[in-house]
Amino acid sequence: MKARLFLATTALMLGLFLTGCQAGPSLVGKWQGDVDAQGQKVPATIELKSDKTSVMSMEVVGLKMEVTGTYEIKEDKVTMTVANAQLKGDLPPQAAAMKPMIEAELKKMQGSSSTSTFKFEGNDSVTLTSDRGSMTWTRVKAN
Repeated sequence: MKARLFLATTALMLGLFLTGCQAGPSLVGKWQGDVDAQGQKVPATIELKSDKTSVMSMEVVGLKMEVTGTYEIKEDKVTMTVANAQLKGDLPPQAAAMKPMIEAELKKMQGSSSTSTFKFEGNDSVTLTSDRGSMTWTRVKAN
């Protein structure tokens, strides 16, 4: 489970840093998508801010997490750096004993960086590709 949590978090964080000064569609706003972590689809929501910060929320096997960070875009590549990764809310009873281990894994992510290429698929969809695979994010429209 530790590896799955780490891979899911890392893959999802690739989407954190997709906003910037690109011509064409803007990535500032809220996005959602599923990431494939060891064969498991993990849903996430990410808010990309104009100040080059991001907040991502996800749930993996009942554990709610929040990852914050910064990003930089150069041409068709985006590099993201994790500022903080933490558990949010109450843990399910079956996971309470694992809290120290999970928090230690999340702490290891702090300061880590990763780079992906990205391609818009219209104004409200973007695909990110890295050595870990591809994922597609869809814009969350305000009601």
